[in-house]
Amino acid sequence: MSKRKVVANSLTENILPSVVRALNAKSRGLNYTIIRSGDHGAEVTTFDKKTKKELTFGVCLDKNKCTCRQWQISGKPCLHAITFICSIRGAKIEDYADECFSVAKFKMAYETSITAIGDKSQWPKVDPGFKMLPPKLGRSAGRPKTTRIPNSGEGSSKKGRKQCADAMNLAIMQKVAKHLSLILDAWYHHHNHQKLRKAPSCECANYSGRFYIYYSTNSTMHSSKTSKTKGCIEGCNIKSYCIKGEEKPPGYCHQSLSFK
Repeated sequence: MSKRKVVANSLTENILPSVVRALNAKSRGLNYTIIRSGDHGAEVTTFDKKTKKELTFGVCLDKNKCTCRQWQISGKPCLHAITFICSIRGAKIEDYADECFSVAKFKMAYETSITAIGDKSQWPKVDPGFKMLPPKLGRSAGRPKTTRIPNSGEGSSKKGRKQCADAMNLAIMQKVAKHLSLILDAWYHHHNHQKLRKAPSCECANYSGRFYIYYSTNSTMHSSKTSKTKGCIEGCNIKSYCIKGEEKPPGYCHQSLSFK
């Protein structure tokens, strides 16, 4: 309290310096369009990168309001208001901040003093007539925990989660399935098979981290019901599966696909 009181007495500005620095930092690099409707009103248009649309907000300086409502909630001018204020000659951003950020309010909060008191040894001793005991702790539900809770400064001693071979193969097959549709589109365009009603079946053979995709226009060659040992590819709109260790079928077109 005493330190803040000394700091408050040393301030000579109208608004707290930390608030002024934050507002000045926001005023840099603004790329908004301003259409003024008067001395104290304007429409500020900005481009939203998320929605990829132009958004327009109304700013009223004499009422300290903006339709984005950030100015009314925080008490500090929003980006739209700062853009309009910077376009006015001689206007200062800190003049439009709320009164709660003023140095006068900061001094008022710490102008009073706290009464000094002694330590615990000087407190008067009182006999209530009974002894206060802690509450009884019952056994909590569930199995008791035996693992010690680590400190925040300690590193994690747990190693990465192990993954079984079936789950790993399934994850690899799902990665391949994401690229199959793009490969088939290129294959259609190359072989002029754009009018085919059924998608061709495909087979994948795993050779040291690289998948070779084989295509066949015979859609009835393989069924979509494949066994687990063949590593069925899920998430693809074509009938496909992966066969390990088999050679390239004769008469098939192939396309190599590397993955990470």
